[in-house]
Amino acid sequence: LFIAPVLLDAAYDASPRDLKDNWVPLTSLVVFAVGLTTAAVALVVRALLPEMPWAAAIALGSIVAPPDAAAATAVLRPLRPPQRILTILEGESLLNDASALLIYRLAVRAVAAHSFSIRAVAPNFLVAVAGSLVVGPVLGWIVLRLLGRVEHVPNAIILQFVTTFGVWILADRLGLSGVLTMVCYAITVARTAPAVMPARIRIPSYAVWEAVVFALNILAFIFIGLQIRPILASLDPGDRTRYFALAGA
Repeated sequence: LFIAPVLLDAAYDASPRDLKDNWVPLTSLVVFAVGLTTAAVALVVRALLPEMPWAAAIALGSIVAPPDAAAATAVLRPLRPPQRILTILEGESLLNDASALLIYRLAVRAVAAHSFSIRAVAPNFLVAVAGSLVVGPVLGWIVLRLLGRVEHVPNAIILQFVTTFGVWILADRLGLSGVLTMVCYAITVARTAPAVMPARIRIPSYAVWEAVVFALNILAFIFIGLQIRPILASLDPGDRTRYFALAGA
């Protein structure tokens, strides 16, 4: 409900040229940094809890591995850092969840199978990445050709949201990365929409998308905040004090 439209809105403004020019640091952050963080967390968890299976430890590591680069961008932007740094951080915020979610999905499957082998999961990982890079642009091209025939503005906007969720669901059903597929889909749509979709549909569509994404971001943080009370209530007083002390440190 939240990730698909928010991710499409963010990826819609991404510059393929900037991503291509900075592919080396982006790859190091999106793939290697996330992978190393996942491995480090898994090693620490196994050291603290030897009874935890490796697959479960890796799943936990993948959950906390991707940093919130969007927040870092929001903090750095008023300081006016070099545009290249902002481009790298914004590109990472679009793609780091893709690698983390792929690792998480494979680790969860390994938990269900009671075993984990890099040799066994690597082909699935590569197929999911390659498939997402192909399926995303193809779906973008098909959807734009279909939406280009819709002349009624409200219907066109509704179909935009329907196809957004449809792309995410289809990618998940095919075993691909929903994040990576959505990013490729959004970049394809952004590059070809002006030539296919008339301005009388694009302009109100942009306004509706901006309002909806703004509301979804607010609701997401509200729901996260509402989870704090039951989490604190479930902790023992001693654990609660220790966690607050660690957070303050």
